[in-house]
Amino acid sequence: MAQYLLRDGSQVTVALDPSAFDVLSYERPSGQEVYAVLSVKAERAILKSVNLEPLVELRNVSVYRRNVAVAC
Repeated sequence: MAQYLLRDGSQVTVALDPSAFDVLSYERPSGQEVYAVLSVKAERAILKSVNLEPLVELRNVSVYRRNVAVAC
């Protein structure tokens, strides 16, 4: 799994080969390699591979529970 630093400063870890993207690699003092994303095209490709479904499911569940609590 590779750790990517996105252009807005957020980080995402995904199983993608960094050599396929426009990135700059650097090493943290801990020895972990991080890939700074350098272009919009690379960032979009990386973000498209992120599975957002668990986040959406969690969001829908919490909203539903909140609505039920208000309705009772």
